[in-house]
Amino acid sequence: MKKHLSLLLVLAALVAGAAEKPLAKAGFVSDTHVTPSLKSCIPLEKALRLCKAHKVDLLINCGDVADKPHPQAYIHYRNTVKKVYPQNKPFEMMPLAWHDVSCYGNYKTAWAKGWPHFKKALELEHGLYHEHTLAGYTFLLVPQEPDFVRFEKMIASACQKTPDKPVFLIDHYPASHTVFRSKTWGDARRRKILDKYPQIIQLCGHIHGNIRRENCIWQGNFTVVNIPCCRQSVGKVVPLNGQAVIMEIFKNKVVFRRFDVMTGKEYRPEDRWIIPLPHDPGTAPYTEKMRKRLPAPQFPKNSRITFKPDKIPFDSLLFTFPEAQGKYGVFTYSTQLFRKTPQGAWEKFMVKDMPGNYQKDPEQRITAAFSLSAGFFDSGREYKISITPVDFFGNSGKSIETVFKTPRKRQAKLLFESRDPMKELAFCDGFRGKKGFPVKKGFYFYHGDNARLLFPEKVWEAPAQTKFRFTIDLRMEQPGNRPWTLVLQDQVSRGNAFGRIYTKEGKTDLQRYVVEFYKKNQACNYYLLIREGKAGKIRFEYVKIEKL
Repeated sequence: MKKHLSLLLVLAALVAGAAEKPLAKAGFVSDTHVTPSLKSCIPLEKALRLCKAHKVDLLINCGDVADKPHPQAYIHYRNTVKKVYPQNKPFEMMPLAWHDVSCYGNYKTAWAKGWPHFKKALELEHGLYHEHTLAGYTFLLVPQEPDFVRFEKMIASACQKTPDKPVFLIDHYPASHTVFRSKTWGDARRRKILDKYPQIIQLCGHIHGNIRRENCIWQGNFTVVNIPCCRQSVGKVVPLNGQAVIMEIFKNKVVFRRFDVMTGKEYRPEDRWIIPLPHDPGTAPYTEKMRKRLPAPQFPKNSRITFKPDKIPFDSLLFTFPEAQGKYGVFTYSTQLFRKTPQGAWEKFMVKDMPGNYQKDPEQRITAAFSLSAGFFDSGREYKISITPVDFFGNSGKSIETVFKTPRKRQAKLLFESRDPMKELAFCDGFRGKKGFPVKKGFYFYHGDNARLLFPEKVWEAPAQTKFRFTIDLRMEQPGNRPWTLVLQDQVSRGNAFGRIYTKEGKTDLQRYVVEFYKKNQACNYYLLIREGKAGKIRFEYVKIEKL
């Protein structure tokens, strides 16, 4: 009797195991940004070997295959695939994205010109639009800049054909106001259409996401999963942050497994992203409503902030404090800086989101620290700093703060200073010419597209690798919830002097930004580029340019 019972238990276990076997698997990478250097394909090769080990049925790259559409980059990409899959390669799908057509004209015309070259160079078996069926599930492929009438027809038709199954949309751009940074880099037209189709699981790139960011999955009326960046170092030959995703399809769920391809390790295997089927916006686990119920990260009891100058006179101040604790770590430390006015009041003049500890392993989350440039401070003045831990979903813990007085700071060489930039500097529309913006009640009425704040021509005259410090004080009123971005950009090459600054949406009473950077080459002549977001008001109150 016992033998029969044991046999039955073994058989039951085998049946249960077989029942949990995925119906199909797909391997995802995105933003591989390969270059004419073969080294740029190292993360891609590791991702492909991961996919091969997991026996995926489909290989998907969610766009920006190459950093620029150089023929040698595509040769390296295709040879890397052939190296890993000399035979029996799974079907491949790749949406056409901007980096792969950027040399074929302007944004409106480059897609039609670039697609034939892209398809031929990568030996693709699909068209610009494509519908692929795997194990009875539909995968739709669209380019970054689609015909939206055709886009919706494809989606409506696929959802109608398989009303009881998810439909996977392979895309480059995420729908707006869904996953991380889609407020700025997402597409409102996609959001308007996809809101009608709860079956859709949009799988996209573009954001340069990270497997540790829990806000790279979103659910509302439909679902979005942002595939992490496979090669973060755009424009360089040194591969960084190789990441990939394996998607497993079951009858009642879709499971996403996140991998660091450089180590081969799965991130949080105990907490995989699991999408129950069919999709129900009221009970889906990754909606804003569900995630707002999670406890906010908190600092340990009696936590304090300490500060230390790097030297005297100082170039920067180092702030140190205990790490806050939370289930997924801390996404950002919302930092506010106040200065004491002559009247004795505290004036807030900086709000900045400092990187959290989510990229650290739990045992490393002990002490946090960040530096602020001397450009934020005056010598011998009293300041207050407040730090708040925030999770991926906007849940904020309790703040800690401290008051301090700055020592003497090092004096840099002043190249330009304006206490009235609205009168002394031109704020111009677009990338060319000097057509200005209207001023009303002390603010420019900015239309939300590309605009430049111009500086005197000789300000940036210096050899390559000269270090500059740029300081600007702004007041902004940005309606809606899509922020603007700021960057110093070279007038000729349009290369950026530093990474983008993402402004705060809404009304900003006063905001100081300070950036330090090395001039890339002697010919660089920078303007401040303001772009993206929606129309609003902006006022420039102070500008200073120094040589360090």
